[in-house]
Amino acid sequence: MQDRPGGARRKKDDAMIEEQKPADAIRAALKARGITRRQVAVVHEHYSMGSTIHVTVKDPAVRLSAVKEIAKMYENVARDSYSGEFLSAGNRFVNVEYAPAALAPIVAELLPTIEALPADGTVVELRGGAYRAFRDPQDGRMFAIVNADGPDIYCCGAEFAARQLAERIVDPPVGVLAV
Repeated sequence: MQDRPGGARRKKDDAMIEEQKPADAIRAALKARGITRRQVAVVHEHYSMGSTIHVTVKDPAVRLSAVKEIAKMYENVARDSYSGEFLSAGNRFVNVEYAPAALAPIVAELLPTIEALPADGTVVELRGGAYRAFRDPQDGRMFAIVNADGPDIYCCGAEFAARQLAERIVDPPVGVLAV
């Protein structure tokens, strides 16, 4: 309740209170799995006609896929049934990603190798053969990272390729062994 002039009181905006609950629920679900606020940050951003919950994993020991599994349950996006486009009111998006600092040491290790990939499309093994990468011979800015057990990653720019590979190494797809 908030004080108003003359001593009258009014309730807080119910919509704002309702919008805070999903972020709190995500925090509680993470805590129940032993994931602390030092490891994962949850911020709820409100804007005209919707909101976004930003979930940032700060500790590379925490699997991004496990956090996504929890957080995406609180996403609420209305789409047109015919075109699939977003409808413009009341959507709640959830964005889950690693903090750049969490992956920085791995990216720093991978970046020189990825930048040095030959421009002729030669496939080079990375991380003891767990991954293979090559530079597109037609467009030298494009990189592909391949492993036998997971989907391929196509990236524009060596730094982005290094970050995507770092994410794959820290949180490999189901069925892929961590290297």
